[in-house]
Amino acid sequence: MKKSKKIPIIVISVLLIAYACIYVINLIISENSSVENAMPGEVKNIKYVLFTRSDYANFDFYNDSTLKRNVALLITDKDEMIDDQKLFLAPTTISHLCGYSYKISFWYDFDSIYSSRSLNGNCESFDYKPYKTQKQLDFYAKRLETRPTHYIYNLSIPVSIKPDEVKEKLRNSGLKIFFLDGKNKRYPGVNISYETKSFVEKNKRHSREAEDKNAQKFRKEIEEIVNNVNVIVPFLNKSGVRFYNIGTIGDSTYHKGTIYLTFELGIDSLKVKNILEQAGAKSRFSIPKTYNIQLLDTSPDIDDIRNKLKKYTFIEQISEYGSEW
Repeated sequence: MKKSKKIPIIVISVLLIAYACIYVINLIISENSSVENAMPGEVKNIKYVLFTRSDYANFDFYNDSTLKRNVALLITDKDEMIDDQKLFLAPTTISHLCGYSYKISFWYDFDSIYSSRSLNGNCESFDYKPYKTQKQLDFYAKRLETRPTHYIYNLSIPVSIKPDEVKEKLRNSGLKIFFLDGKNKRYPGVNISYETKSFVEKNKRHSREAEDKNAQKFRKEIEEIVNNVNVIVPFLNKSGVRFYNIGTIGDSTYHKGTIYLTFELGIDSLKVKNILEQAGAKSRFSIPKTYNIQLLDTSPDIDDIRNKLKKYTFIEQISEYGSEW
């Protein structure tokens, strides 16, 4: 009787050991099932990693809308930051259309970003060490929901005050100040819309060759327009060309696209507008009165933040980061 009772226990023990071995083998296979020749992300000497909600979170089909928009994880451990760069900045070959829940960004310093990547908690397909990368993403996502290290607040600053001046005033007081939106949003700018058409022979109207030639024509003409603006009203920066409509109408192939120029404060917008109109381009100006920098603080209460910053009278408004999304 005693022998017969021990047999099921032995069998169960053997089965449990077998399942454990299979589980470990599956993990090893999963970790080694990276896409062939998959490479890790390039590692730089950075100071901070930030894991936050994505500004594309409204388009995430799996998004939990109850999670506060301004939560953040601030990571400063050197080994962890090296691992994160290898995992999350590794090249990938498969994209998805699920939207994005989170954003991980890598910073040389509070005002100098190395790289960033938007992520979806459910739809990512990682080429390099997929199991480890997904596990790290799940860990960060859960921690962001349950134990965020910081909360992010927008501080609205008049454009007349330079970012470096604000930086010195606030960081000398021990505040964690970041430029998550960069520094260029302080400057006025113009979004230039332009269209180029080319006649195409009937048998080539939908060909790639016809599209490529017209795209080249667009780039040449928009570059001439930009150069003409720069001669009269010099600009600080220009974006790349972004095509938003490409197609064929009748006997013509067309491209519609935009380019954005940034100027110094005090731009003569009427002069720029006249140059663009003469060239057949449309314009939409942005002339801000304030710009935002970001404060990272451990308090989730915006009233605490307002009290803490009360003495900085140049701050025009304080709001939760992400409330504008």
